Amino acid sequence: FSELLDKRYLNNNLTSETTNINAAINLDNLIPFVYATEILSKLTPEEQAETISYLITVCQSLIKLRNFNGSMQVLSCLHSSAIQQLSYSWDLVSKANKEKLAEFTELLSNSGNYKNYHELIDSMDH
Repeated sequence: FSELLDKRYLNNNLTSETTNINAAINLDNLIPFVYATEILSKLTPEEQAETISYLITVCQSLIKLRNFNGSMQVLSCLHSSAIQQLSYSWDLVSKANKEKLAEFTELLSNSGNYKNYHELIDSMDH
């Protein structure tokens, strides 16, 4: 935590003075690729659709647990180019799951400076 408390991340030499922060960022960036690899490792569109649907359910659970960083990682995976191109697989994802995905995407959208996200956080505080 000293890297954060000492504000070392503000220095020009980020690599040598902020190794823990860099490691956390790299891990955070890696997780959506792990999810995507899991989807792409499936051999059939049916298996891919099942994994996509499972990740939508995981995203829902993460939002209920207020783990918004984790839910953003799932959304990042599902909206990645490699996964979006799986048209046969997406055709097999239920309408209900696609609607959930659209709802979560809107909830955590950066539009309006994350307006919906901030409203959700405010409503949870009460």
